[in-house]
Amino acid sequence: MGLPVLTMVGQVELNIENYRGMIEYTDVLIRVRTKSGQIRVNGRGLKIAYYTNDEMKINGRIESIEYQN
Repeated sequence: MGLPVLTMVGQVELNIENYRGMIEYTDVLIRVRTKSGQIRVNGRGLKIAYYTNDEMKINGRIESIEYQN
């Protein structure tokens, strides 16, 4: 279906699959575009450990995840 798949490990690691692109990237906010809208990851010390065409890994202190249409 192409919907995003999010996998968290505690509050320190987030894997996002099936994303379309990055909208914003700072150490406190990462916004990602998906087929169904946007995903906002809020936290402290956020870093993108790696990314490919359809998967990315975010490390740091993840405080919240929001979906926006």
